[in-house]
Amino acid sequence: MVLGKEKWTNLLNEPHYYYLIEDFIETDYKKTSKGGLMGVKYFNVNEILNRDCLTTEQIAKELCNKDWE
Repeated sequence: MVLGKEKWTNLLNEPHYYYLIEDFIETDYKKTSKGGLMGVKYFNVNEILNRDCLTTEQIAKELCNKDWE
């Protein structure tokens, strides 16, 4: 096997996400459905909170009142 020729090793074909933050803020965004999470789950905070331009602290505070399945 040549590294880069296998699909799972060619990261150039995969989308890249970068999250730049100053600090992590604790929150409690709960999953209500049964079972564990299989893989990665991305959330669009603007859609969940129906707002944009929030600070990290505001997002963490508002997610405490929400849950997901």
